[in-house]
Amino acid sequence: MKRVIVDMDGVMADVYHQLVQFEKRDSGREIEISNLVGIPEIEAFPNGKKHVNEVGFFRTLPVMEGSRAALEYINNKYELYIVSAGMEFPNSLREKFDWLGEHFPFISWEQIVLCGSKKVIHGDVMIDDYPKNLDHFYPTPQRADRKRTLQESVFMGRDHGYSVRKKDYTFFRTSITKW
Repeated sequence: MKRVIVDMDGVMADVYHQLVQFEKRDSGREIEISNLVGIPEIEAFPNGKKHVNEVGFFRTLPVMEGSRAALEYINNKYELYIVSAGMEFPNSLREKFDWLGEHFPFISWEQIVLCGSKKVIHGDVMIDDYPKNLDHFYPTPQRADRKRTLQESVFMGRDHGYSVRKKDYTFFRTSITKW
């Protein structure tokens, strides 16, 4: 059975929506994500480091549209593991675990890996929105729509020709059928 590794933040959980909300709450500043294309995260969200360290930040993240249905499909057909590098943000560990239990109850505790680095993670496919996590993964990385770099372009999975469409989780099924 194929092992599928899926990232949480930016793939399952909408971190940018949360950062926009927290920025508005603290500074009154309205941020439109589409206006931030090409702007580094630290400039786009100047209070972001503070926000991600707040109690409750990760526990209250919105679910990415379509991700629950896509992951339920993957879970029924493949060996699924949710992997999140959350050690940098100690509050996130419990919050991410609880968040998964609420929004993805079909994922068991045995399928959840909270780690410091994804370099040690192995599987057949990794779906992640952060390129550095894919750099060490072999054989088939997939990058979800990458808001973190705030780029408009759609990523094509590292020379594998798999398309990933914005806010459209049909790419999970499309990619899986090509394995």
